[in-house]
Amino acid sequence: MCAQAALNRWFFSMNHPARLLITALAAVAPFAVPAHAELNFLGGVSLPNSAEILSYDKATSSLLSTYSSATGQGVQIYTLGSNGALGAVRNVNLSGAAFALNDTFSLSSVVVDTQNRDFAVATLIPKANNTTQGKAVFFQVSTGTVLTTLDVGYHPDSVTITPDGTRIVIANEGEATGNPDNPSNVSTTPAAGSISVINLSGITNTAGIQGLTGSAVTTKTFEAANLANGVSIENLRNNRDVPIAATLGGVSRIASGDRYLDIEPEYITTTNTTAYISLQENNAIAVYDLATDKITAIHDLGTVNQRMDASNAGGDGINVNDTVAALRSPDTIAKFERAGTTYIVTANEGDYRPDDADRITYAAAVTAGLVDPATKAALDAQYAGNSTAPGALGNLRISKIDGDTNGDGKIDVVTTISSRSISIVNGNTGAVVFDSGSMIEDFVAANDPTTFNINAEGSTMANFAGTLDSRSRDKGPEIEAVAFGSVDGHDYIFAAAERQNGIFAFDVTDLNNIQIVDYYNLLTGENGGGDYRAPESLLFISAADSPTGKALLIAGFEISGSIAVFDLSGISAIPEPASAAALLGAASLGLVLCRRRR
Repeated sequence: MCAQAALNRWFFSMNHPARLLITALAAVAPFAVPAHAELNFLGGVSLPNSAEILSYDKATSSLLSTYSSATGQGVQIYTLGSNGALGAVRNVNLSGAAFALNDTFSLSSVVVDTQNRDFAVATLIPKANNTTQGKAVFFQVSTGTVLTTLDVGYHPDSVTITPDGTRIVIANEGEATGNPDNPSNVSTTPAAGSISVINLSGITNTAGIQGLTGSAVTTKTFEAANLANGVSIENLRNNRDVPIAATLGGVSRIASGDRYLDIEPEYITTTNTTAYISLQENNAIAVYDLATDKITAIHDLGTVNQRMDASNAGGDGINVNDTVAALRSPDTIAKFERAGTTYIVTANEGDYRPDDADRITYAAAVTAGLVDPATKAALDAQYAGNSTAPGALGNLRISKIDGDTNGDGKIDVVTTISSRSISIVNGNTGAVVFDSGSMIEDFVAANDPTTFNINAEGSTMANFAGTLDSRSRDKGPEIEAVAFGSVDGHDYIFAAAERQNGIFAFDVTDLNNIQIVDYYNLLTGENGGGDYRAPESLLFISAADSPTGKALLIAGFEISGSIAVFDLSGISAIPEPASAAALLGAASLGLVLCRRRR
């Protein structure tokens, strides 16, 4: 038993004043007392470059991690030992496999085969990402030998493989690159976002992979011909043609027939028959039928009225009490099955396009005359007559092109990008069945306040405290990654906050009573002296597939170039007050007093 767990058992066995307070509050607002998986840090490794995306080969207990640097792009392969330790095996440098080094922007993603055929696939993005197609590079895991390279869509951002191994599926973002506050330096040549599918049917070994040609690749954009009957992108959030954009400057920015050029696939998860794709900048999830190669649905994720800390003004402290409409704008997604229904889990990070300068502070929007006077007056009434003050909503970054409900060119509903939450979406209907609302900000404020809305990307392991509250004006903790896994009869969603640096465990066994049951932050917790900043990806390994015989969670950290391994086997019956479940987008605050697994 760890020292912290022992302390907790003492705490809950005594008539401690704090325990009496908990008991009194529980009489008013009962909370669940679940058994749950603990996040126990086992150790990790550091790469000299970013360690962003991870994939696991259960046949060889190998962990693959992407890296990109000034000297090359590739995949680092590790063994995962019976004690959870990582050992370097080989570096697969893919810099010359698709593009010349100077022409390569990044290696964006990697996935290993699910059928023990000794290959993996990495996606590479060229610097000329809007005029040159991206590449899927197949390589042999056991030797690092490149097997073949295939053209896919523009700016391939995420790659996965179906569970049965018959298809590689790639989300091609077609992303415009540049500064979101300065669209003048962004290329005016648009590239279409798309979905690429590589057919692997009948392939049994690496020789079959070497024989793949371009005929195995199907790439579909979001043009009308690729949409199933009844599916349309006309009402999808589209930064170049939405009601407010048509009146800002007096002209529509893109012809209706070209709206597909603004669809940006971000991340992908699949069953054997269906792919689900997050469209981050479009605030939606697309559904793709792998048998017909048609987009069969696009689920608009809408907005959530989110309670958050919207101010980074010095001296105002932690105040999770500003209520603002927020777009979910999901980045990473994951899936799980329940009673025949596929549910999609979304990490609601939020993102702005760089080519239309839609990001502005609330105060600047008011000054520019973009906010409806009635809206400002209502907000002023909530903030002592001055909603544009830095300690109110003044510094909050909002969208210029959302929230015009009557088409008059004025913002009626102030809307920010990023709901700072995770959501669970019914993959069949698109209904949001759960949104964590303010649970994450509330949890950090109560349990690890020194990391509240810090900027782990812009600090070191030692000086992060100097960035306290700095991200409150933007995306708060910035929920970047999610993973789903089952441990000893309980189902969990693990979520990573890129800026705040924490990893959160949600027990989702009961969808009507979802709770944060554990948390770990390597900035403030046991870290073995390593550097772990800005988690970019999470990977769950079941006990059946783990070399330790226990379920594991592995995190890749972009800025520090590190990989951390967590053991999830510690099942505890320690009473853990729950953060109240937030259903259908409505979040409420519950009592949060749990182990400070900092």
